[in-house]
Amino acid sequence: AELRYNDFPSSECPNHQPLGSGCSHGIEEDCTCAPMASFVIVSQGVWQNFAEQHGNRAELQAMVSERRVVCWRDVLKLMYTPGLPEGKKLILRPRLFEIVAGPEEVLPTDPALSKGSLVDGCQVWPEVSGSDVTYLRLDDFLVRVPSSSSTAWTIEVETICEALNGLVEASACEQQVRYALKHLKALSLGALKSCVQKLIRFHASLVQLGSAGPNGTSESSCVPSCLLVAVAMALLFASRGGFSPELQLFTRGCTAALKRLAVILLEDAWVEAEDTPQQVAALLVLGLVTQRMHDYEPPRQLILAVLRLAAKAQRSKCIIAWRSEKDQKGAGKQVKDVKGDGGDNLLLVSEEQQQAIQTSARLLRILRSFPGDMDMFD
Repeated sequence: AELRYNDFPSSECPNHQPLGSGCSHGIEEDCTCAPMASFVIVSQGVWQNFAEQHGNRAELQAMVSERRVVCWRDVLKLMYTPGLPEGKKLILRPRLFEIVAGPEEVLPTDPALSKGSLVDGCQVWPEVSGSDVTYLRLDDFLVRVPSSSSTAWTIEVETICEALNGLVEASACEQQVRYALKHLKALSLGALKSCVQKLIRFHASLVQLGSAGPNGTSESSCVPSCLLVAVAMALLFASRGGFSPELQLFTRGCTAALKRLAVILLEDAWVEAEDTPQQVAALLVLGLVTQRMHDYEPPRQLILAVLRLAAKAQRSKCIIAWRSEKDQKGAGKQVKDVKGDGGDNLLLVSEEQQQAIQTSARLLRILRSFPGDMDMFD
């Protein structure tokens, strides 16, 4: 839970008194006393199981996805039914919680920024102007990210087509994007993430959607795979998010899109460019910012740049042979040619690029992912 007040009381409060309560009443007394603090639940974790026992699973998920401001009474009512045993009336005991500082905005003139330890989330969108960036202290990282948009992003066909400029046939792009949206919009958050990864992993040029495309023919139902990747990523950015039972973590759609693309670049399709290692780190630090700051909304131009990077990954001919034991202690990694256009090459990694990948490994462990993903980055 994210606390919405400045100072936590310095005096010891009774451990039976719920966190954020401003009185000594219990949940059974149904009091109307003003709370000392309000919360935004950023991820439900094990609370999901407790709420489900009392028929309140959907309500808790709605609180998280809507980023609703709640108080201690709202939380305990989800996990307690009058007259029934096993209610979690002590789930907000203060000793169960650790109060930690959230992201702290840093002035551009802060001397700490000149020490070269900045993680630059703007690497994904290098054209961002200096006046449109925000500096943050996040855990033990100093980060620079594009300033938040004032509104959440919604699906824009024009943005998707702009991201695909030069990668697909321009004359058919809008029609194909609308056709792809029609087929993919019903997918869940998990299905969209899987869709993006499989489309990139198998490196197909075209994918057939349905038996008849927008022109009524089977030929027109074949859509460029990179276009489908961009559409699925756009749907992730527009999604409120979902709960992952495996990780016991609620993930916003934008966080899922950023984190998944970073993993894909290392595992399934390496984009051959000088700044790709820094872009991987940028994707993960942006993922961490969207995870920790529930009101941070990625701006349109940043989303456009991420969609384009994902489409480029799908068209990439290279994949890092990260499982190769003989490269574990080397100064580079072997790059496999997955489309048969040439031989394997050695990807030489500079000290700066190596540092970016090491930073990415640390960020992914903070963000949390599946053990295999984190081990791969390590």
